[in-house]
Amino acid sequence: MVKLAAQLVPLKVNAEKEGVDLAKTYKVQGYPTILFLNAEGKVRGEIGGYLPPEEFSIEMQKFIELNAMYPKLLEESKSANASGETFAKLAWTYGSWKETKEAEASLAKAESKKYKGEYLAKACNAIGDIYQMSEEIDKAIPLFKKADSSAVKAEDRSYAKISLLFCYLSKQDVTNAKRMCNEIIKMKDAVKSHVETAKEILKELGGG
Repeated sequence: MVKLAAQLVPLKVNAEKEGVDLAKTYKVQGYPTILFLNAEGKVRGEIGGYLPPEEFSIEMQKFIELNAMYPKLLEESKSANASGETFAKLAWTYGSWKETKEAEASLAKAESKKYKGEYLAKACNAIGDIYQMSEEIDKAIPLFKKADSSAVKAEDRSYAKISLLFCYLSKQDVTNAKRMCNEIIKMKDAVKSHVETAKEILKELGGG
């Protein structure tokens, strides 16, 4: 965590005092909110509310990684021989930056090249987040399902499953919500906070 934080320049502002204009500029709707900005002041990541250390470090690592690799990816994508991985990484990047059109176009190119690596799930999770946050749940679910089935890393599969859980809760689909709770609880190497959340929700839903 310390090594990750050392790569960022922190700035804390009070959104009700000196940070009022900044909160309006970046459309901050709840507090606390952590924004990851690039050198040009563009939002490249956002965390609303509290995250456990494990999840927070994942978000920091993602911001640092995406910001560093984007220029090279953009250049590589212009080549006629650009790989599926290049487009999957771009889809993940654009999805994380909430640039939906570019994210979906890049994902389509990655899939057209039959790409099956770890960045497919990351891209699907990122684009799924966009739709979930805008309450377009029926668009989010297929993306999270694809992330769940294609994930190479446990953290990506765990994220897809917890996202599906909240999608089903939004639809008041108790049966599938319980199913996802059980899948998360039984999943090897699931993110610890996801397991704890799944257990709490399953209990609230009456178990099963």
